[in-house]
Amino acid sequence: MLERAIPDLSGCANQGGAGCQILALLTMQSCRFRSMLQSSIGTLCAAALNSVELNNSEAFHSFALPRPLPAVRIEVAQPASWSELISTLRSLGFVVSIGRHEKVPAPLVRVTDGTTPPGDDKSAFIVVAKARSVEALTAAIEAGASGYFVVPIDFLSLSATICSAAVQARDLSTMSERTAKLHESLTADQTVSTVVGILMERYRFQRDEAYERLRRYSRTERRKVVEIATDIVTATEELGKTMRAIESVAREP
Repeated sequence: MLERAIPDLSGCANQGGAGCQILALLTMQSCRFRSMLQSSIGTLCAAALNSVELNNSEAFHSFALPRPLPAVRIEVAQPASWSELISTLRSLGFVVSIGRHEKVPAPLVRVTDGTTPPGDDKSAFIVVAKARSVEALTAAIEAGASGYFVVPIDFLSLSATICSAAVQARDLSTMSERTAKLHESLTADQTVSTVVGILMERYRFQRDEAYERLRRYSRTERRKVVEIATDIVTATEELGKTMRAIESVAREP
């Protein structure tokens, strides 16, 4: 329908109408986009329906993954039964290790069949299975798996999922580090503010003067302001405990 409309719109554009020229251009671009979209959908459908054939095709071996690739650690009960998985990932350029005894560089993505307990590391993981199982799928989802694949495995999708899982794990780690630094910064600010308040109450300083004196003292001691503030807060708390203990003893008959 769009193709039939293009000649008519082109003729209209030749008559000099600016609005018609724009409409003709947009229509032709829409037609090209639809053609490209149909081609992409066809490719994806073929990959989903013929994953085994695609895995052995020339197009599969020339498939370009983003570099550098994350390392992959295979954690399965019987590695020999997953030889195709291991060899295919290696042929795609992944550094593949078997079991936890081998050290691999980060970032790391674990590929497991669910038979081995999760380790202490927080690396992303993907579950593979020989047969479909609702229980195994549910367990994978609840455990936070980045993907779940059943034989025959579409290695294009698996490779993309491995790369995506590594990126997500990296982003999560970065976010956790930033959150920890933010918490540390907020705690330090709160400690310094507490000490400034103590100086204001005890010596009748204004806030700016109290902070300035604390800063000068930290310079004299060649230590950070937060370190001096932490020592003061700790000493004040200990003094408070001692004074309360003395008071409670004094009240005893």
